[in-house]
Amino acid sequence: MDDAVFRALGGESPDGIRNYKLNATLLTLPITMVVPGVQTILQLYLNMNVGDKIYYEATLNAPNFPTHLSAIRAWLLVKIQHPNQGRAKETIAMIANKQPKNPFYQYLHEGATPKVAALVKKYCPAPSQSRGGDLGHWTWESDSSDWKIPAKIDNGKPSSMLWDCIFMRNLLGDHGKGLGIQHTGTENAISGLLLGE
Repeated sequence: MDDAVFRALGGESPDGIRNYKLNATLLTLPITMVVPGVQTILQLYLNMNVGDKIYYEATLNAPNFPTHLSAIRAWLLVKIQHPNQGRAKETIAMIANKQPKNPFYQYLHEGATPKVAALVKKYCPAPSQSRGGDLGHWTWESDSSDWKIPAKIDNGKPSSMLWDCIFMRNLLGDHGKGLGIQHTGTENAISGLLLGE
């Protein structure tokens, strides 16, 4: 994946990335010598194209942060117009279908649409709820089946850090206007700059 991005940017990958297959083989050599069949599985994986790797990882990942990473990897392949972008689009579609309530995955799948904007509005906290949220939690990387409306409340505080909501509004552009996502007090000026208000 890293090699694909380096190439798309017109640069040369560092040695560690260019020699990925060799390094992976050497690092796992002790295991492959002891456990029968591991070497074959490793070689199959290392020789698989990056689009298939991301697709199969996404099918096996837990529906939280690992899935979020797979979605971003697939999106990057599409953005750099990688030869495996068709498989990457399939990966994004699969993830979006598995988590239809996640506006970030829906955005990656269908772009900035009123439907995605409605999901953001549905799950993001109102300004009155934005104080004291979990500032270390990016809502869109969690399993949406755990969400409550608005963003999951724990001990009276929303689990959204709010910047995740601002991020989505900025991605949505004109479709994100009018969502009313903003902090109060000191952070309001920063939010206003980001939101163009």
